[in-house]
Amino acid sequence: METSTATLIVIFDSSITEYHCTFHILCDLFFCYCNLTQGSDRLIQEWERCLQNCYQVISEANTIFNSISSSAICNEVLKSSQGLEYVRSVIEIYRVACRVLTSVRSTAISTTELEKTFKSIDLAWNNLTAFLVGASILPKQTSLVFTHCILKLTSEHAHDLACGVCLLNVDATSAISWPHSGDSTIAS
Repeated sequence: METSTATLIVIFDSSITEYHCTFHILCDLFFCYCNLTQGSDRLIQEWERCLQNCYQVISEANTIFNSISSSAICNEVLKSSQGLEYVRSVIEIYRVACRVLTSVRSTAISTTELEKTFKSIDLAWNNLTAFLVGASILPKQTSLVFTHCILKLTSEHAHDLACGVCLLNVDATSAISWPHSGDSTIAS
């Protein structure tokens, strides 16, 4: 694989730091940056930002479904194409949070704030699932487990396969079952 040398100039807390690094042309610059600069502190900061956004979306979905006055209207919303697409998007966002959680657990890099955010996400998700159970659109529990995506750092291609956010293998697949016209499974 072709490599390149680059100068990475980082401005953090009003100080400018210059790093010279060699990286694969196709590598994720965020991953390279995390490994070269502030290490786990920077990674934790990005995970916290990602998880706060995940929480915001899942919490907003809860607010929306809690504001629906009758279960009949809720079911109608969930059966509409727009409602189904919205819920699928929220499920994907929850899956991102699950991927980050898996990475946090596998790297043993954690903070009180990360743990607090995970608990908030789980609480919001559990509340949201009460609305989704009746419409049979909950994903299979196995599609929310990403331990099989943990990369071994000794792997020659680990750097190329890692997601720039969660650091898990982006090539690993997990099955999601969407309940539409039979039981079809989509790999993602």
